[in-house]
Amino acid sequence: MISSVPSEAGERWRPSLHIVAPSGWLNDPCAPGYDPVHGIYHLGFQWNPQDTEWGNISWGAALSQNLLTWEISKHPSMRPSLGNDSEGVFTGCMLPTTPDGVTDGTLTALYTSVSHLPIHYTWPYFRGSEAVALATSTDSGKTWTRLPNNIVLAEPPPGIDVTGWRDPFVAAWPAMNSIISKQRGKSYTRSLYAVVSGGIRGKTPTVFLYQVNACALDEWQYMGPLIIPGLNFNPSPRWTGDFGINWEVSNFVSLSNEDLKISRNFLICGVEGRLTSAGDIVNKGNFRCTKAQMWMCGSLEGGEVVHMKYRCGGKLDHGTFYAGNSFWDSRAREQVIFGWILEDDLESEVRREQGWAGVISLPRVLKLQVIPSVVSALSCPLLSIGSIELLPENEEASCFTVVTLCAIPDTRLNKLRGCNVSPNPNLCQRPLWPKFPEALSRWELRLDFEVKGDNTKMGFDIIHSTTEYTRIYFNPVSESIVVDRSKSSSQDGIRRCEEHAPHTLFNILNFSKERHSTGQTRLETLEFHVLYDCSVLEIFVNERTALTTRVYSASGTSTGILPFVERGNCACFGSERSRILKCDLWPLSQSV
Repeated sequence: MISSVPSEAGERWRPSLHIVAPSGWLNDPCAPGYDPVHGIYHLGFQWNPQDTEWGNISWGAALSQNLLTWEISKHPSMRPSLGNDSEGVFTGCMLPTTPDGVTDGTLTALYTSVSHLPIHYTWPYFRGSEAVALATSTDSGKTWTRLPNNIVLAEPPPGIDVTGWRDPFVAAWPAMNSIISKQRGKSYTRSLYAVVSGGIRGKTPTVFLYQVNACALDEWQYMGPLIIPGLNFNPSPRWTGDFGINWEVSNFVSLSNEDLKISRNFLICGVEGRLTSAGDIVNKGNFRCTKAQMWMCGSLEGGEVVHMKYRCGGKLDHGTFYAGNSFWDSRAREQVIFGWILEDDLESEVRREQGWAGVISLPRVLKLQVIPSVVSALSCPLLSIGSIELLPENEEASCFTVVTLCAIPDTRLNKLRGCNVSPNPNLCQRPLWPKFPEALSRWELRLDFEVKGDNTKMGFDIIHSTTEYTRIYFNPVSESIVVDRSKSSSQDGIRRCEEHAPHTLFNILNFSKERHSTGQTRLETLEFHVLYDCSVLEIFVNERTALTTRVYSASGTSTGILPFVERGNCACFGSERSRILKCDLWPLSQSV
């Protein structure tokens, strides 16, 4: 049970821009979505109000009119019941209609109802332990009501030994609808599609695909596993990574670039059962090493069974962001995703002392990133980068359009910015903020570098105190982003392992105004975009590499930022070879 905690311990590392439960344990985001009748966004989260450890999983509720400021309910919106979910109310999705498909201000949640524990991919599966269930809300998700006989599917498909079967995601999927209509010679105008995450024991992680009647959300037709990549599928170890043994909280989405007429289908999946070493687990913890937030791109193929054919894939976030859950925001016309940011760098006693654990990320938007006229990467061969798709632009295949997936901060977050307090790099020998006018607990940074020459590192230090700092940098030699947290906290009971993400810059062909190639290339600018909120760091580089982590300075604030460029063994600020092109810093407000 949670004991009463001193205000300082409970608030020191508590973010104010991110969603945090009033107390207790928080994990997966649940049923994110928009209620168009009332103009309210809903975001649920798995919640144990009674302890800072996992268990007694209920749903919490957060409501917002703008995705920026949230009203977080002090009471669960749905608790375990004596019925089918006596052991927990697990993750699910939300549709802004009644179960009959009517838009009248009623919301319908489809979620995992758990009646038996434990559930883990390494243990035998107890059939009937997880069911797809239905609940409705008339107050934008602040409370949910189970309908009588609300179980939609009582167990996994027959004849399959699953490693897991949970976290239903239901949405329209026009690309899938087109395939099914051609396959069956029939137009499906009111069909939705659903995936339930899990795996087939000894064979593969996967999602189980269903067709759902939009006018009767309790009518599901099983269509088979969508993709069978195999156990620990790892097409590109450095750039893609291991897709594990079992999947959780999987979403599908189709994204397009209208200018270049490119459209791709994606699966977003929480991956567990990744291969790792005992040494890594000791240094980084079991969760970081065996789980990851990943994505894969594939083409939808017809035939006897509809399936996805793998094209490329990678990590959506290289840090402590997991269980990403998304929705189509009909208001902004974007696919918005939230994730769970872990608290596992704190020992359990420290978590118990502060009285809460776990954070929901700031809203991100899933985008199809398309980069034309790419000739090469910084060091590695383009063909070795498994997290991108290469579309040849000429017969010699010497120039490519690069296609990949990214999740970037929602631009609506810009409304939280205060006055830009950045120095003018042209007027400063060392363009930096060695000391803010006052300690800041929330800020946003944009910092761009022109990368040239033999520089070994470039980035910035976040100064927390005279003895604490966090170093974030790009190493062009190893083509990686590094977050060095070794000096980020002077407190006990905190893991400070380094965070890493593979990242390269592309050489892009230059063109004249008449669109004729000049034969010369330019190297991409290195672009850091960072959001800091007390103990949460969300880092984005060139809008395609994301890394989320936690820093636990003694004060929970920062007092300055020091950009740097290193060459050899010395730090050379304002290097003549590489240089800072842009530096913008905004304090962030808790209100709009």
